[in-house]
Amino acid sequence: MRSQEPLEPDEDLCARAGGRWLADAFGVAKACAWYWEAASGRIESAPGSATLFEGAPSTLDDLEELVHEGDRALRKSVLSRALERGDSWVCTFRLARVRGVRWIEERGQVWLGADGRPARAAALALDVTARKQAEQSLETQLRSESRERHAAEVAVGMSEAVLRALSRSEAFLESIFTSMEDGLVLYRPDGSISRMNPRARQMLGYGEAEQDEPIHVRLARVRTLDVEGQPVPLERLPMVAALRGETTRGVPLVLRFVDGRNVWATAGAAPIRASDGTIVGAVLTLSDVTRLHELQEQREDLARMISHDLRTPLGVILAQAKLLGRRSEGADSVRTRSEAIVANAQRMAAMLNDLVESALLESGKLRLELAPLDVVGMVRDLRARLPAPFGGERIRLEAAQGIPPALADSNRLERVLVNLLTNALKYSAPASEVLVRVGADGGHLVLEIEDRGQGIAPEDLPHLFERYFRALGSSRLEGMGLGLYTARMLVEAHGGTIGVTSVPGQGSVFRVRLPVGPSCA
Repeated sequence: MRSQEPLEPDEDLCARAGGRWLADAFGVAKACAWYWEAASGRIESAPGSATLFEGAPSTLDDLEELVHEGDRALRKSVLSRALERGDSWVCTFRLARVRGVRWIEERGQVWLGADGRPARAAALALDVTARKQAEQSLETQLRSESRERHAAEVAVGMSEAVLRALSRSEAFLESIFTSMEDGLVLYRPDGSISRMNPRARQMLGYGEAEQDEPIHVRLARVRTLDVEGQPVPLERLPMVAALRGETTRGVPLVLRFVDGRNVWATAGAAPIRASDGTIVGAVLTLSDVTRLHELQEQREDLARMISHDLRTPLGVILAQAKLLGRRSEGADSVRTRSEAIVANAQRMAAMLNDLVESALLESGKLRLELAPLDVVGMVRDLRARLPAPFGGERIRLEAAQGIPPALADSNRLERVLVNLLTNALKYSAPASEVLVRVGADGGHLVLEIEDRGQGIAPEDLPHLFERYFRALGSSRLEGMGLGLYTARMLVEAHGGTIGVTSVPGQGSVFRVRLPVGPSCA
Protein backbone atom coordinates (compact mmCIF):
# COMPACT_ATOMS: atom_id res chain seq x y z
CA MET A 1 0.00 0.00 0.00
CA ARG A 2 1.38 3.42 -0.91
CA SER A 3 2.04 5.85 1.91
CA GLN A 4 0.74 9.36 1.11
CA GLU A 5 0.69 12.07 3.77
CA PRO A 6 1.59 15.75 4.07
CA LEU A 7 5.29 16.39 4.39
CA GLU A 8 6.60 17.43 7.79
CA PRO A 9 8.58 20.66 8.06
CA ASP A 10 12.25 20.30 7.21
CA GLU A 11 13.96 19.86 10.59
CA ASP A 12 17.37 18.83 11.66
CA LEU A 13 17.36 15.05 12.24
CA CYS A 14 19.74 15.14 15.18
CA ALA A 15 17.63 17.85 16.83
CA ARG A 16 14.53 15.71 16.46
CA ALA A 17 16.33 12.63 17.69
CA GLY A 18 17.35 14.26 20.90
CA GLY A 19 21.07 14.85 21.11
CA ARG A 20 23.95 12.98 22.56
CA TRP A 21 21.94 10.21 24.24
CA LEU A 22 20.76 9.12 20.79
CA ALA A 23 24.32 9.09 19.50
CA ASP A 24 25.29 6.91 22.45
CA ALA A 25 22.33 4.58 21.89
CA PHE A 26 23.03 4.18 18.18
CA GLY A 27 26.72 3.74 18.90
CA VAL A 28 26.11 0.86 21.28
CA ALA A 29 23.73 -0.69 18.74
CA LYS A 30 26.27 -0.20 15.91
CA ALA A 31 23.53 1.55 13.95
CA CYS A 32 22.67 4.85 12.35
CA ALA A 33 19.65 6.38 10.63
CA TRP A 34 19.33 8.59 7.58
CA TYR A 35 16.56 10.83 6.28
CA TRP A 36 16.09 12.06 2.67
CA GLU A 37 13.76 14.71 1.20
CA ALA A 38 13.15 14.99 -2.51
CA ALA A 39 12.84 18.77 -2.34
CA SER A 40 16.49 19.22 -1.39
CA GLY A 41 17.77 15.91 -2.65
CA ARG A 42 20.02 15.67 0.37
CA ILE A 43 20.48 13.10 3.12
CA GLU A 44 20.66 13.94 6.78
CA SER A 45 22.21 11.29 9.02
CA ALA A 46 21.65 10.50 12.69
CA PRO A 47 24.75 10.20 14.91
CA GLY A 48 27.05 7.35 14.06
CA SER A 49 26.84 7.39 10.26
CA ALA A 50 30.46 8.41 9.74
CA THR A 51 31.62 5.61 12.09
CA LEU A 52 29.31 2.96 10.62
CA PHE A 53 29.81 3.83 6.94
CA GLU A 54 33.32 5.33 7.31
CA GLY A 55 31.90 8.17 5.28
CA ALA A 56 29.20 10.84 5.54
CA PRO A 57 26.92 10.58 2.47
CA SER A 58 24.96 13.71 1.61
CA THR A 59 22.91 12.36 -1.31
CA LEU A 60 21.43 9.02 -2.34
CA ASP A 61 24.18 8.71 -4.96
CA ASP A 62 26.84 9.27 -2.28
CA LEU A 63 25.26 6.54 -0.17
CA GLU A 64 25.17 4.18 -3.15
CA GLU A 65 28.91 4.70 -3.69
CA LEU A 66 29.52 3.35 -0.15
CA VAL A 67 27.88 0.01 -1.08
CA HIS A 68 30.17 -2.81 -2.19
CA GLU A 69 30.07 -3.13 -6.00
CA GLY A 70 29.04 -6.77 -5.68
CA ASP A 71 25.84 -5.77 -3.80
CA ARG A 72 25.19 -2.38 -5.41
CA ALA A 73 22.86 -3.60 -8.16
CA LEU A 74 20.65 -5.54 -5.73
CA ARG A 75 20.31 -2.60 -3.30
CA LYS A 76 19.64 -0.19 -6.15
CA SER A 77 16.86 -2.44 -7.47
CA VAL A 78 15.24 -2.78 -4.03
CA LEU A 79 15.43 0.97 -3.30
CA SER A 80 14.15 1.92 -6.77
CA ARG A 81 11.10 -0.32 -6.28
CA ALA A 82 10.36 1.29 -2.92
CA LEU A 83 10.73 4.83 -4.35
CA GLU A 84 8.41 3.97 -7.22
CA ARG A 85 5.68 2.43 -5.03
CA GLY A 86 6.05 4.45 -1.83
CA ASP A 87 6.74 1.24 0.02
CA SER A 88 9.09 -0.14 2.68
CA TRP A 89 12.29 -2.00 1.86
CA VAL A 90 14.78 -4.31 3.52
CA CYS A 91 18.22 -4.93 2.09
CA THR A 92 21.47 -6.48 3.33
CA PHE A 93 24.75 -5.46 1.71
CA ARG A 94 28.49 -5.11 2.25
CA LEU A 95 30.28 -1.79 2.53
CA ALA A 96 33.02 -0.67 0.19
CA ARG A 97 36.05 1.33 1.32
CA VAL A 98 36.35 -0.46 4.67
CA ARG A 99 39.01 -2.80 5.94
CA GLY A 100 37.80 -6.39 5.95
CA VAL A 101 34.11 -7.17 5.41
CA ARG A 102 31.28 -5.21 7.02
CA TRP A 103 27.64 -6.21 6.49
CA ILE A 104 24.83 -3.66 6.83
CA GLU A 105 21.11 -4.39 7.13
CA GLU A 106 19.04 -1.42 5.91
CA ARG A 107 15.32 -1.15 6.71
CA GLY A 108 13.44 1.88 5.42
CA GLN A 109 10.20 3.47 4.26
CA VAL A 110 9.34 5.82 1.39
CA TRP A 111 6.45 8.30 1.58
CA LEU A 112 4.83 9.69 -1.58
CA GLY A 113 3.63 13.25 -1.96
CA ALA A 114 0.24 14.36 -3.22
CA ASP A 115 1.54 14.10 -6.80
CA GLY A 116 2.35 10.42 -6.34
CA ARG A 117 6.10 11.01 -6.53
CA PRO A 118 8.55 10.11 -3.76
CA ALA A 119 8.71 12.96 -1.27
CA ARG A 120 10.84 11.62 1.55
CA ALA A 121 12.40 8.46 2.89
CA ALA A 122 13.88 7.30 6.18
CA ALA A 123 15.91 4.22 7.02
CA LEU A 124 17.79 2.45 9.79
CA ALA A 125 21.21 0.96 8.99
CA LEU A 126 22.41 -1.71 11.41
CA ASP A 127 25.82 -3.42 11.49
CA VAL A 128 24.98 -7.14 11.21
CA THR A 129 28.51 -8.34 10.48
CA ALA A 130 28.55 -10.57 13.56
CA ARG A 131 25.24 -12.13 12.58
CA LYS A 132 26.33 -12.74 8.99
CA GLN A 133 29.58 -14.30 10.17
CA ALA A 134 27.60 -16.58 12.50
CA GLU A 135 25.28 -17.58 9.65
CA GLN A 136 28.24 -18.33 7.37
CA SER A 137 29.90 -20.31 10.17
CA LEU A 138 26.69 -22.32 10.63
CA GLU A 139 26.45 -23.08 6.91
CA THR A 140 30.07 -24.25 6.84
CA GLN A 141 29.57 -26.45 9.88
CA LEU A 142 26.47 -28.11 8.44
CA ARG A 143 28.49 -29.07 5.37
CA SER A 144 31.59 -30.32 7.14
CA GLU A 145 30.18 -31.26 10.58
CA SER A 146 33.57 -30.38 12.02
CA ARG A 147 33.59 -26.68 12.85
CA GLU A 148 32.30 -24.95 15.92
CA ARG A 149 29.25 -22.74 15.67
CA HIS A 150 29.16 -19.41 17.33
CA ALA A 151 26.02 -17.41 17.71
CA ALA A 152 26.12 -13.77 16.91
CA GLU A 153 25.21 -11.42 19.70
CA VAL A 154 23.79 -8.02 19.39
CA ALA A 155 24.21 -5.76 22.38
CA VAL A 156 22.00 -2.72 22.25
CA GLY A 157 22.07 0.16 24.67
CA MET A 158 19.26 2.65 24.71
CA SER A 159 18.14 5.39 27.07
CA GLU A 160 14.82 6.61 28.33
CA ALA A 161 15.09 9.48 25.87
CA VAL A 162 14.66 6.97 23.00
CA LEU A 163 11.07 6.51 24.14
CA ARG A 164 10.48 10.28 24.00
CA ALA A 165 12.04 10.36 20.53
CA LEU A 166 9.82 7.48 19.45
CA SER A 167 6.71 9.34 20.58
CA ARG A 168 7.75 12.55 18.72
CA SER A 169 8.64 10.83 15.44
CA GLU A 170 6.56 7.65 15.53
CA ALA A 171 6.37 7.20 11.78
CA PHE A 172 10.18 7.19 11.55
CA LEU A 173 11.32 5.29 14.63
CA GLU A 174 8.46 2.83 15.14
CA SER A 175 9.68 0.83 12.15
CA ILE A 176 13.14 0.62 13.76
CA PHE A 177 11.73 -0.75 16.99
CA THR A 178 9.36 -3.30 15.45
CA SER A 179 11.64 -4.60 12.69
CA MET A 180 14.54 -5.72 14.88
CA GLU A 181 15.42 -9.40 14.57
CA ASP A 182 16.20 -9.65 18.29
CA GLY A 183 13.91 -9.11 21.24
CA LEU A 184 14.15 -5.65 22.83
CA VAL A 185 12.65 -4.75 26.21
CA LEU A 186 12.77 -1.36 27.96
CA TYR A 187 12.38 -1.33 31.75
CA ARG A 188 11.38 1.39 34.19
CA PRO A 189 13.48 1.84 37.35
CA ASP A 190 11.06 -0.35 39.35
CA GLY A 191 11.48 -3.26 36.92
CA SER A 192 8.13 -2.90 35.17
CA ILE A 193 8.17 -2.92 31.36
CA SER A 194 7.66 0.37 29.57
CA ARG A 195 8.05 -0.95 26.01
CA MET A 196 8.86 -4.16 24.17
CA ASN A 197 9.00 -5.09 20.50
CA PRO A 198 6.99 -7.91 18.87
CA ARG A 199 9.98 -10.27 18.80
CA ALA A 200 10.42 -9.96 22.58
CA ARG A 201 6.69 -10.60 23.12
CA GLN A 202 6.96 -13.75 21.03
CA MET A 203 10.05 -15.05 22.84
CA LEU A 204 8.84 -14.25 26.37
CA GLY A 205 5.13 -14.92 25.83
CA TYR A 206 4.17 -11.57 27.41
CA GLY A 207 0.87 -9.82 26.82
CA GLU A 208 -0.32 -6.38 27.86
CA ALA A 209 -1.22 -7.57 31.37
CA GLU A 210 2.28 -8.83 32.15
CA GLN A 211 3.97 -5.53 31.28
CA ASP A 212 2.88 -3.76 34.47
CA GLU A 213 3.50 -6.68 36.82
CA PRO A 214 6.39 -6.55 39.32
CA ILE A 215 9.52 -8.14 37.98
CA HIS A 216 9.53 -11.01 40.51
CA VAL A 217 5.97 -11.98 39.45
CA ARG A 218 6.94 -12.15 35.78
CA LEU A 219 10.11 -14.11 36.48
CA ALA A 220 8.16 -16.65 38.54
CA ARG A 221 6.56 -17.89 35.30
CA VAL A 222 9.89 -18.84 33.75
CA ARG A 223 12.92 -20.71 35.07
CA THR A 224 16.13 -19.05 33.94
CA LEU A 225 19.09 -21.42 33.83
CA ASP A 226 22.73 -21.08 32.86
CA VAL A 227 24.42 -23.34 30.29
CA GLU A 228 25.18 -25.87 33.03
CA GLY A 229 21.46 -26.18 33.83
CA GLN A 230 21.73 -24.34 37.17
CA PRO A 231 19.13 -21.71 38.14
CA VAL A 232 20.38 -18.13 37.76
CA PRO A 233 19.77 -16.08 40.93
CA LEU A 234 17.52 -13.05 40.53
CA GLU A 235 20.32 -10.60 41.29
CA ARG A 236 22.50 -12.08 38.51
CA LEU A 237 19.92 -11.72 35.76
CA PRO A 238 21.08 -9.22 33.10
CA MET A 239 18.06 -6.90 33.42
CA VAL A 240 18.34 -6.80 37.23
CA ALA A 241 22.06 -6.07 37.01
CA ALA A 242 21.37 -3.29 34.49
CA LEU A 243 18.95 -1.60 36.93
CA ARG A 244 21.87 -1.60 39.40
CA GLY A 245 24.03 0.18 36.82
CA GLU A 246 25.91 -2.82 35.38
CA THR A 247 26.26 -3.63 31.68
CA THR A 248 26.32 -7.24 30.45
CA ARG A 249 26.82 -8.62 26.96
CA GLY A 250 26.38 -12.05 25.37
CA VAL A 251 25.16 -13.92 28.46
CA PRO A 252 23.91 -17.42 27.45
CA LEU A 253 20.64 -18.36 29.16
CA VAL A 254 18.04 -21.14 28.98
CA LEU A 255 14.43 -19.99 29.49
CA ARG A 256 12.03 -22.75 30.58
CA PHE A 257 8.38 -21.73 30.49
CA VAL A 258 5.44 -23.30 32.31
CA ASP A 259 3.89 -24.29 28.95
CA GLY A 260 6.88 -26.56 28.28
CA ARG A 261 8.78 -24.28 25.91
CA ASN A 262 12.58 -24.13 26.19
CA VAL A 263 14.32 -21.15 24.60
CA TRP A 264 18.10 -20.83 24.37
CA ALA A 265 19.11 -17.18 24.15
CA THR A 266 22.02 -14.79 24.49
CA ALA A 267 21.15 -11.72 26.52
CA GLY A 268 22.66 -8.27 26.86
CA ALA A 269 21.50 -5.46 29.11
CA ALA A 270 22.57 -1.93 29.98
CA PRO A 271 21.28 0.84 32.26
CA ILE A 272 19.55 3.92 30.86
CA ARG A 273 20.93 7.04 32.51
CA ALA A 274 19.73 10.62 32.64
CA SER A 275 22.12 13.48 31.93
CA ASP A 276 23.06 13.62 35.63
CA GLY A 277 23.94 9.92 35.69
CA THR A 278 20.77 8.79 37.46
CA ILE A 279 19.48 5.39 36.34
CA VAL A 280 16.06 5.91 34.80
CA GLY A 281 15.58 2.41 33.40
CA ALA A 282 17.30 -0.41 31.55
CA VAL A 283 17.32 -2.02 28.12
CA LEU A 284 17.48 -5.77 27.49
CA THR A 285 18.20 -7.55 24.20
CA LEU A 286 17.51 -11.24 23.59
CA SER A 287 18.82 -13.27 20.64
CA ASP A 288 17.10 -16.63 20.12
CA VAL A 289 19.80 -19.26 19.46
CA THR A 290 17.60 -22.32 20.09
CA ARG A 291 18.06 -23.68 16.58
CA LEU A 292 21.83 -23.25 16.79
CA HIS A 293 21.86 -25.11 20.11
CA GLU A 294 19.80 -27.97 18.64
CA LEU A 295 22.20 -28.29 15.71
CA GLN A 296 25.14 -28.33 18.10
CA GLU A 297 23.51 -31.11 20.14
CA GLN A 298 22.80 -33.11 16.98
CA ARG A 299 26.43 -32.78 15.94
CA GLU A 300 27.62 -33.95 19.36
CA ASP A 301 25.13 -36.85 19.38
CA LEU A 302 26.32 -37.90 15.94
CA ALA A 303 29.95 -37.78 17.03
CA ARG A 304 29.16 -39.95 20.07
CA MET A 305 27.23 -42.47 17.99
CA ILE A 306 29.96 -42.69 15.36
CA SER A 307 32.57 -43.23 18.05
CA HIS A 308 30.52 -45.95 19.79
CA ASP A 309 28.96 -47.77 16.86
CA LEU A 310 32.06 -47.95 14.67
CA ARG A 311 34.23 -49.04 17.58
CA THR A 312 32.19 -52.23 18.12
CA PRO A 313 32.65 -53.86 14.67
CA LEU A 314 36.22 -52.55 14.52
CA GLY A 315 36.95 -54.37 17.80
CA VAL A 316 35.54 -57.59 16.37
CA ILE A 317 37.65 -57.20 13.21
CA LEU A 318 40.84 -56.63 15.21
CA ALA A 319 40.15 -59.52 17.58
CA GLN A 320 39.37 -61.97 14.78
CA ALA A 321 42.39 -60.83 12.79
CA LYS A 322 44.65 -61.50 15.78
CA LEU A 323 43.15 -64.95 16.28
CA LEU A 324 43.76 -65.75 12.61
CA GLY A 325 47.44 -65.34 13.32
CA ARG A 326 47.40 -68.48 15.45
CA ARG A 327 48.67 -71.20 13.11
CA SER A 328 47.25 -73.98 15.30
CA GLU A 329 43.65 -73.35 14.18
CA GLY A 330 42.06 -75.45 11.48
CA ALA A 331 40.49 -74.41 8.17
CA ASP A 332 36.94 -74.26 9.58
CA SER A 333 38.00 -71.93 12.37
CA VAL A 334 39.87 -69.72 9.90
CA ARG A 335 36.82 -69.59 7.65
CA THR A 336 34.55 -68.63 10.57
CA ARG A 337 36.85 -65.86 11.69
CA SER A 338 37.25 -64.59 8.11
CA GLU A 339 33.47 -64.42 7.75
CA ALA A 340 33.26 -62.46 11.01
CA ILE A 341 35.84 -59.99 9.71
CA VAL A 342 34.00 -59.58 6.40
CA ALA A 343 30.59 -59.19 8.10
CA ASN A 344 31.81 -56.52 10.51
CA ALA A 345 33.74 -54.69 7.79
CA GLN A 346 30.56 -54.66 5.69
CA ARG A 347 28.64 -53.38 8.70
CA MET A 348 31.11 -50.51 9.08
CA ALA A 349 30.94 -49.78 5.35
CA ALA A 350 27.12 -49.68 5.51
CA MET A 351 27.20 -47.18 8.39
CA LEU A 352 29.70 -44.99 6.57
CA ASN A 353 27.59 -45.17 3.37
CA ASP A 354 24.53 -44.13 5.37
CA LEU A 355 26.45 -41.13 6.73
CA VAL A 356 27.68 -40.04 3.30
CA GLU A 357 24.38 -40.50 1.47
CA SER A 358 22.28 -38.85 4.19
CA ALA A 359 24.60 -35.83 4.04
CA LEU A 360 24.34 -35.68 0.24
CA LEU A 361 20.55 -36.02 0.34
CA GLU A 362 20.11 -33.31 2.96
CA SER A 363 22.36 -30.91 1.07
CA GLY A 364 20.59 -31.61 -2.24
CA LYS A 365 23.84 -32.78 -3.87
CA LEU A 366 22.87 -36.40 -4.56
CA ARG A 367 22.53 -37.01 -8.30
CA LEU A 368 20.45 -40.00 -9.41
CA GLU A 369 21.19 -41.83 -12.65
CA LEU A 370 17.68 -42.97 -13.55
CA ALA A 371 17.10 -45.79 -16.03
CA PRO A 372 14.59 -48.63 -16.52
CA LEU A 373 15.41 -51.28 -13.91
CA ASP A 374 14.28 -54.91 -13.51
CA VAL A 375 13.47 -54.96 -9.78
CA VAL A 376 12.55 -58.68 -9.79
CA GLY A 377 15.96 -59.54 -11.24
CA MET A 378 17.66 -57.30 -8.67
CA VAL A 379 15.91 -59.09 -5.80
CA ARG A 380 16.97 -62.52 -7.20
CA ASP A 381 20.55 -61.31 -7.51
CA LEU A 382 20.61 -59.89 -3.97
CA ARG A 383 19.14 -63.11 -2.59
CA ALA A 384 22.03 -65.04 -4.10
CA ARG A 385 24.82 -62.78 -2.88
CA LEU A 386 23.71 -61.47 0.51
CA PRO A 387 26.71 -61.87 2.82
CA ALA A 388 26.80 -64.01 5.94
CA PRO A 389 25.27 -64.14 8.46
CA PHE A 390 22.03 -63.00 6.80
CA GLY A 391 21.33 -66.12 4.71
CA GLY A 392 19.63 -65.19 1.45
CA GLU A 393 18.16 -68.70 1.20
CA ARG A 394 15.50 -67.60 3.72
CA ILE A 395 14.11 -65.09 1.21
CA ARG A 396 11.11 -66.22 -0.88
CA LEU A 397 10.20 -64.13 -3.91
CA GLU A 398 6.66 -63.79 -5.29
CA ALA A 399 6.37 -61.74 -8.48
CA ALA A 400 3.30 -61.14 -10.60
CA GLN A 401 3.44 -61.67 -14.38
CA GLY A 402 4.44 -58.77 -16.61
CA ILE A 403 5.99 -56.57 -13.92
CA PRO A 404 7.10 -53.32 -15.60
CA PRO A 405 10.58 -51.93 -14.92
CA ALA A 406 11.02 -49.20 -12.33
CA LEU A 407 12.58 -45.86 -13.22
CA ALA A 408 15.43 -45.90 -10.73
CA ASP A 409 19.13 -45.54 -9.99
CA SER A 410 20.29 -49.15 -9.63
CA ASN A 411 23.04 -48.47 -7.07
CA ARG A 412 20.80 -46.35 -4.81
CA LEU A 413 17.81 -48.70 -5.07
CA GLU A 414 20.10 -51.64 -4.21
CA ARG A 415 21.08 -49.73 -1.04
CA VAL A 416 17.38 -49.48 -0.12
CA LEU A 417 16.69 -53.17 -0.76
CA VAL A 418 19.81 -54.37 1.07
CA ASN A 419 18.82 -52.26 4.07
CA LEU A 420 15.25 -53.61 4.14
CA LEU A 421 16.22 -57.24 3.47
CA THR A 422 19.02 -57.37 6.06
CA ASN A 423 16.75 -55.71 8.64
CA ALA A 424 14.04 -58.29 7.97
CA LEU A 425 16.53 -61.18 8.27
CA LYS A 426 18.26 -59.72 11.31
CA TYR A 427 15.15 -59.03 13.39
CA SER A 428 13.30 -62.28 12.69
CA ALA A 429 13.89 -65.81 13.95
CA PRO A 430 16.88 -67.58 12.28
CA ALA A 431 14.72 -70.26 10.65
CA SER A 432 11.82 -67.98 9.66
CA GLU A 433 11.03 -66.97 6.10
CA VAL A 434 11.16 -63.44 4.65
CA LEU A 435 8.66 -62.91 1.84
CA VAL A 436 9.30 -60.40 -0.95
CA ARG A 437 6.30 -59.56 -3.15
CA VAL A 438 6.64 -57.49 -6.34
CA GLY A 439 3.61 -56.18 -8.17
CA ALA A 440 2.24 -53.17 -10.02
CA ASP A 441 -0.42 -50.62 -9.15
CA GLY A 442 -1.28 -48.14 -11.87
CA GLY A 443 1.82 -46.14 -12.70
CA HIS A 444 3.80 -47.53 -9.79
CA LEU A 445 5.76 -50.66 -9.02
CA VAL A 446 4.96 -51.98 -5.52
CA LEU A 447 7.50 -53.97 -3.52
CA GLU A 448 6.63 -55.50 -0.13
CA ILE A 449 9.06 -57.12 2.32
CA GLU A 450 7.31 -59.15 5.02
CA ASP A 451 8.98 -60.81 7.99
CA ARG A 452 7.73 -62.91 10.92
CA GLY A 453 9.89 -61.17 13.50
CA GLN A 454 9.21 -59.48 16.79
CA GLY A 455 7.39 -56.55 15.19
CA ILE A 456 7.61 -52.85 16.03
CA ALA A 457 6.01 -51.15 19.03
CA PRO A 458 3.13 -48.79 18.08
CA GLU A 459 4.83 -45.83 19.77
CA ASP A 460 7.96 -46.39 17.62
CA LEU A 461 6.18 -46.60 14.25
CA PRO A 462 5.72 -42.80 13.68
CA HIS A 463 9.45 -42.23 14.23
CA LEU A 464 10.89 -45.25 12.43
CA PHE A 465 12.14 -43.31 9.38
CA GLU A 466 13.50 -40.35 11.34
CA ARG A 467 17.19 -39.54 11.44
CA TYR A 468 19.16 -41.20 14.29
CA PHE A 469 16.04 -43.02 15.57
CA ARG A 470 16.55 -46.53 16.93
CA ALA A 471 13.53 -48.42 18.28
CA LEU A 472 13.86 -48.98 22.00
CA GLY A 473 11.75 -52.13 21.72
CA SER A 474 14.52 -53.85 19.78
CA SER A 475 16.77 -56.20 21.68
CA ARG A 476 19.71 -55.17 19.49
CA LEU A 477 20.42 -51.48 18.99
CA GLU A 478 22.82 -51.64 16.04
CA GLY A 479 23.89 -48.91 13.66
CA MET A 480 23.46 -45.16 13.97
CA GLY A 481 19.76 -44.91 13.19
CA LEU A 482 20.45 -43.74 9.63
CA GLY A 483 19.58 -46.88 7.62
CA LEU A 484 15.80 -46.45 7.36
CA TYR A 485 16.16 -42.66 7.28
CA THR A 486 18.49 -42.95 4.28
CA ALA A 487 16.16 -45.51 2.66
CA ARG A 488 13.22 -43.10 2.99
CA MET A 489 15.23 -40.20 1.57
CA LEU A 490 16.42 -42.30 -1.39
CA VAL A 491 12.93 -43.61 -2.18
CA GLU A 492 11.47 -40.09 -2.01
CA ALA A 493 14.31 -38.81 -4.22
CA HIS A 494 13.05 -41.31 -6.82
CA GLY A 495 9.55 -39.84 -6.53
CA GLY A 496 8.29 -42.83 -4.55
CA THR A 497 7.04 -43.58 -1.05
CA ILE A 498 7.94 -46.01 1.73
CA GLY A 499 5.85 -47.12 4.69
CA VAL A 500 5.47 -49.88 7.25
CA THR A 501 2.76 -51.78 9.06
CA SER A 502 3.57 -53.98 12.05
CA VAL A 503 1.95 -56.12 14.71
CA PRO A 504 4.11 -56.72 17.81
CA GLY A 505 4.96 -60.41 18.11
CA GLN A 506 3.80 -61.21 14.56
CA GLY A 507 6.08 -59.28 12.21
CA SER A 508 6.29 -56.27 9.92
CA VAL A 509 5.61 -55.38 6.28
CA PHE A 510 7.66 -52.64 4.60
CA ARG A 511 6.04 -51.30 1.43
CA VAL A 512 7.89 -49.35 -1.30
CA ARG A 513 6.17 -47.65 -4.26
CA LEU A 514 8.32 -46.51 -7.21
CA PRO A 515 7.47 -44.83 -10.51
CA VAL A 516 7.33 -47.17 -13.49
CA GLY A 517 9.87 -46.60 -16.26
CA PRO A 518 9.70 -47.33 -19.99
CA SER A 519 9.97 -50.95 -21.08
CA CYS A 520 13.45 -52.52 -20.99
CA ALA A 521 12.73 -54.37 -24.24
